[in-house]
Amino acid sequence: MKCHYCENDCVKSGVRKNIQRYRCKFCKKYQQATYIKPRIPQEKYEWTIRLNNEGCGISNIARLLEISKSSVQRLIERIVANLQIPEINERGQSYEIDELRTYCGNKRNELWLIYAINRCSKRIINFAVGRRTKENIAIVVSMIQNLWSL
Repeated sequence: MKCHYCENDCVKSGVRKNIQRYRCKFCKKYQQATYIKPRIPQEKYEWTIRLNNEGCGISNIARLLEISKSSVQRLIERIVANLQIPEINERGQSYEIDELRTYCGNKRNELWLIYAINRCSKRIINFAVGRRTKENIAIVVSMIQNLWSL
């Protein structure tokens, strides 16, 4: 077998979990001929969506479904990548724009969540996450102005 890292020859070097392992003569790294990552069943994927929508954290979902935190995070990132912003066709509604201050890591790393919500239906119309700047506020306000101009 050829080394995955340096393309030199490898020799057999033991078995681990019934899988033959090899060691490179040159770079001394251990490797296998093939790597198999177990797939997460579709049922656990659907439960991840449900639990995330209920407000469960990554650690809770991982513990309940008995999968790793990194797998849960990858599933959530895959879900987010497929989301599309719904088209909003509302007229004559009243909206409320609000902001929430939080931080990521430490309190010096300040973040703001600026959002617009429909007062009657309680639906989030638009939001922006980042620093408290005129540009981020303008993202949310421009959506409301577009709805009023319809």
